[in-house]
Amino acid sequence: MESEPKNHSNNSEDQANVHQEKLARCESEVQQLRDSLMRVGADFENFKRRTIKERSSWVDEARADVLCELLSIIDNFDRAFDQSKVVNDQDQKLEVWMQGFAMIRKSLHDLLARYDVRQMSTDLKFDPQYHEAISQVASQTVPSGEIVEVLQSGYLIKDRVLRVARVVVAA
Repeated sequence: MESEPKNHSNNSEDQANVHQEKLARCESEVQQLRDSLMRVGADFENFKRRTIKERSSWVDEARADVLCELLSIIDNFDRAFDQSKVVNDQDQKLEVWMQGFAMIRKSLHDLLARYDVRQMSTDLKFDPQYHEAISQVASQTVPSGEIVEVLQSGYLIKDRVLRVARVVVAA
């Protein structure tokens, strides 16, 4: 009879140990799941930030593409405007047309300004980051390596080059 209580006691201890082991395994598994959940949550937050950044970059690139195409239209307006000064200044009809073109030109330049697009300064020494040298000419008045003439204006969007300026450089 004495063996039965020990057996019963051993059985209870064995069951307690089994339950403790199961509990320890469950607690370990819960901790692993928590850790995994935390990693997934962090990965998702990183994904969201990256997606927002990429989307912003795509929008900026698309905007830059459209604005760059708009620059060729502005160039044509500028050339036409410059040529109009050479044409007969006495013609009243031409003057009315030129006033209309001047308003359109101003509107286009205002549009560029709203998108932080600005024309590059042309009084700089030649810099391949901002300028494309179309040709070189000998010059008595301009030092070598400096810009003699701007053939096509360059533009910046914020602090990034939207379009390089095409220039003639002193040899």
